[in-house]
Amino acid sequence: MSADQKSSLSYGRIKKLARYACIFSVLGAIISIGTIAYYTVLMFIDTQAVDAAIREEFVTAGETITINGVSRTLTFIFEITPVLIGIYIFTQAVRLFREYMRGRVFTFESAAKLNKIGWAVAALAPLGILFETLAVLALTMYNPAGQRQLSIGISETEVYAIILGLLLITLAKILHEAAIISEENQAII
Repeated sequence: MSADQKSSLSYGRIKKLARYACIFSVLGAIISIGTIAYYTVLMFIDTQAVDAAIREEFVTAGETITINGVSRTLTFIFEITPVLIGIYIFTQAVRLFREYMRGRVFTFESAAKLNKIGWAVAALAPLGILFETLAVLALTMYNPAGQRQLSIGISETEVYAIILGLLLITLAKILHEAAIISEENQAII
């Protein structure tokens, strides 16, 4: 098999994989948008269900939270912000995979999109910790003195997100260098 045939076969595989990845990225964005829309509507029509979901997620044995309009709204905002970042990641991924489907792999645009995804994924971990902490503060700010809480938690999921984000940023830098080499090769031909 010649080098051109191998290259054509490789690009065909990349395009096929990119097509599937693009579909899943679109589905992820749609599900995320649907989730935000669902909880937004629920905030207005069934606050008891929202309050129950808040209690289920945030209350552990012996803890007290105060849910009112302000704490509910702040918690909602703090909880959807990582989902909004996820939607940004999905939309950037769709754009990146569309580039790949067009056969534009070693380009500056692809490197820039991958870099944006990497930074967003890396930022998701510390921002997730921050917004979770702010949500707990919002839910306990109306508690009596001595019953307010500050809760900061770091799990392996946050560490994974940071490492994955840094990996994507590194791959974006490599892709950027590959784009430079590709551009130089095109100039020679």
